[in-house]
Amino acid sequence: MNGSTWIALAALIVALVGGIPGFFQIRDFLSKGFLKIRFDENNSVACRIDSSDERLGDKMAILFYRVTITGGSKKPAHISDFNLAIKVNGKWITGKRFFPKQHEVTDSNGMTKLSVTLRQERTTGTYIIHLASWQEFKPGQKRIEYGDPITFSFASYFDVDIEAFQNAKFLRITISDYLGNDYKETVSTSTFFWETGPVSLLQD
Repeated sequence: MNGSTWIALAALIVALVGGIPGFFQIRDFLSKGFLKIRFDENNSVACRIDSSDERLGDKMAILFYRVTITGGSKKPAHISDFNLAIKVNGKWITGKRFFPKQHEVTDSNGMTKLSVTLRQERTTGTYIIHLASWQEFKPGQKRIEYGDPITFSFASYFDVDIEAFQNAKFLRITISDYLGNDYKETVSTSTFFWETGPVSLLQD
């Protein structure tokens, strides 16, 4: 081997044992699984909670209508926790999970389904929107294998004022497994603010 080959080999060995922090991603990739996170952008929304419950009333929330997590490595994973955080004034504020109330709604085909109900104020009037078949996240509900997806719904509210919430630019998604590993992804919050008008969740 020439000199450059030996240097490259030495760097790889150091990375695998975690001797230099800059190589932690390689080490982590081999020591835990890899999960791909996707969510339904069209039906996920930032909203105000309309509720008589003092704990929830007028709080700001983010609703993930559908989250899909897919195994991306041969190492399986069991999810123990899922949480959301927004960045406010340079600090991450972790949301608190809650369970949106589901109402019985009959569709145009005469089918009755449990749905989360939203109210949106537009310049043309008030509109009621139903998110049918809400599927609550259940920790450890399924072992995630390579290429194997699980899908669920998730809602979290934040103890910040409306102005701070609206000015938050980033949302961090964190998935934890039972081995103590965390998988994180950061996205823009702009996706969740519907341009057609402000949205409220009807929680009562």
